[in-house]
Amino acid sequence: MSKIAILHPHITIKWWAVKTLLEIAGHLKNVWDEVTFYTLDLNRNNCFPELSQGLSIKNLNAKWFNKIIWLIKLVFLLRKTDIVLAGNSPMHFVWVLAKIIHPSMKVAWFLQNIPVYYMDQNKWIFTSIKKFFEKIIIRYVDLILVNSSFIQDEVKKNFGKESEILYPSIDVDFFSNDHQSLEENNTLFTYSRLSKWKNVELAIKTYAELQKRYPGLKLLIWWDWEEKERLEELAQFFPDIQFLWEINQEEVKSYLQRCTVFLFTSTIDAFGLTILEAMSMEKSIVSLACWWAMELIWNWDNWYLARSEEEFIQYADELLSDPEKRQKMWEIWRKWAIEHFSLSSMYDRVDDLF
Repeated sequence: MSKIAILHPHITIKWWAVKTLLEIAGHLKNVWDEVTFYTLDLNRNNCFPELSQGLSIKNLNAKWFNKIIWLIKLVFLLRKTDIVLAGNSPMHFVWVLAKIIHPSMKVAWFLQNIPVYYMDQNKWIFTSIKKFFEKIIIRYVDLILVNSSFIQDEVKKNFGKESEILYPSIDVDFFSNDHQSLEENNTLFTYSRLSKWKNVELAIKTYAELQKRYPGLKLLIWWDWEEKERLEELAQFFPDIQFLWEINQEEVKSYLQRCTVFLFTSTIDAFGLTILEAMSMEKSIVSLACWWAMELIWNWDNWYLARSEEEFIQYADELLSDPEKRQKMWEIWRKWAIEHFSLSSMYDRVDDLF
C-alpha cells in the first residue's frame, strides 16, 4: 500500500499556500492508496471547507508548551509513510527526524514563499540558530518544490540546492466571467491579507487621487490582518471605500465580475494567485513590477506593471478612462490562465513529480 503524508502547521484561515496543499492532497487521494494531512491546528469551516471535505486530516492540536510531544508523536506516525510533503516551518524539522529514523522514506519540501528565516522581518535572536540547523537538515531532502522561478533563485542562493517549479493553480471554471449577470460599476477592487508588506495603503492612495475625476468611484478591500485598524483610519474620510470582512468565494467572484480594475499592491509575494483569479475573470489589472508579477508576463503591451506608486496610480487612471484598453487585456488573459495555471495543468505537473 502506497502512503503519502502532507504537513502544514495551520489549517485555520484562508492562506493560499494551504489552499495549494489541499488541492494537491485532493488530487493525490485519487492516485495513492492513502493520503493523510497532518496539522497542528485545524478549523475546517474557516479554511477552504470545500477543499478539506473528504480529506483525511489529523489535527495534533499542538500548543507551544507541548511541541516536543507532538514532534515525537508525528515522527512516529510517519514511520510507514512512503513520501512526506512538508509545507511551512516548523514542519521541515519534523520530516528530517522521520527521514533519519526511516531512511527509505522520500521527503519533499514545498516552499511557496521566501524561506521564512531569510525574510527581512525575521531578524530576532533565534533566527540565526534556526538557519544553522536548516542548512544541516537540507541535505536530507529528496526534492525541493517552489512555486516560482524567483523562489527557485532564493533556494539556490540560500541553500545551494536545485529545485523544481510547481506553479499554483486557480479554478478557471469557477473564476469565469459570464458577461451577463453582473455589470461593471466603476469600482476598484483589491484583496489580500492586510499586513504591512501587502502594501494595501497604495490602493487607498490610488482611490484618493482618482475619486474626484470619477464621480461614484468605489474601492472594495477584502480580508483582515494586523493592518486592519490603521487602514480603516486612512479610509475614514472616504465613504465609498468599503472593507469586506466576511465573504465567501462566490461573493469574491461577484465582486471581481463587477469591478472595473483590479489592484495588486503587494511587495513581497512569491506568486500572485489573486492576479490569476482576476485574469481568469477577464479583468484589467494594475500591479507593482515585482518579481512574481513579471514571471507571469509574456507580452509587455498587455500589462500594466508600475515601477513606482505614481506610475501605479497613472495606470489605474488610464484603465478607468479607456474601455478599449481594458478590452484589449480581456481578450487574451483568460486563455493564458487556462493554458498555464488551471487545476488540470497543476495536477499534470504533480503526477510528473510524484
